[in-house]
Amino acid sequence: MAKSLVDDVLLAGLVACTKTLEDPGELGIALVFKKNSPSPSVYVTESTVHECRVVECVKDHLAQLRSSSVAPTTTSGMQHVELALVPRERVKRVKGVVWSFEKSQSCTDADAELAEVRTGRLPAEQIQGVIRVKYPEFRKCYELGLASNAELSGRVGIRFVIERDGQVSNSYIQENDIPDCRVAQCVRDQMTKIVFPKPEKGRVKVLYPIQFSPD
Repeated sequence: MAKSLVDDVLLAGLVACTKTLEDPGELGIALVFKKNSPSPSVYVTESTVHECRVVECVKDHLAQLRSSSVAPTTTSGMQHVELALVPRERVKRVKGVVWSFEKSQSCTDADAELAEVRTGRLPAEQIQGVIRVKYPEFRKCYELGLASNAELSGRVGIRFVIERDGQVSNSYIQENDIPDCRVAQCVRDQMTKIVFPKPEKGRVKVLYPIQFSPD
């Protein structure tokens, strides 16, 4: 399923879903094809669309997808797609959406439902445990800023990928409200040096916020 199954014809049919949309937004969608199934299960993995009825409309349309290249099939497969929705306009595919911490959670599917569509698996408690052990290194980054501002505080959110061997890649600053960029850059650099347990499958995408305060 290397070729995208969400083509222009399918997207044209989604315009009906935007008729009741009030504000523009993006959806992250996972299409999961199972053995011998002619149509996919559709999951919303990310969302900045607050009208859940619009999200459900998109899911319903995508669930009707049929593809001769995958149905019937003896193997399972998955495709991710990111969509941009604008009121009463045609839905478009987009790439590289930077999902913020303020994204809507009310219209996304539960983590339990999404477990089967993750590209990799590594329990959250394992990720948290490793980062907590390394917290003194992150604290040193924060103390760099404290030396200049004794009241410095805030949160740094780092998005990164845990590769198949446990190494970190694609580490970048997703959010930073600490008014000292040296702190955020140092935290990112320290995150890149961490080695996690090897994921059970594939690669694992992580967004991890760290809160700092003088106390």
